[in-house]
Amino acid sequence: HILPILKSNCSPCHFPGGKVFDEYPFDSYETVAGLGLKLNTRLKGKEKDVVVRWVQSGKTEQSTAPR
Repeated sequence: HILPILKSNCSPCHFPGGKVFDEYPFDSYETVAGLGLKLNTRLKGKEKDVVVRWVQSGKTEQSTAPR
């Protein structure tokens, strides 16, 4: 649930070939989980709510976002 949200809102910059991919690769669970709520700067509405709930739930790599 989280990766499609990030791909639609954070591409191309945080994905392969993007200008900040080397520093903040959003195809890496460790990067996204490590940023926590800081990665919500461009997210709005329902998508932001999904990511916030995922982060607050303990954000495991195998877990899916709460609905």
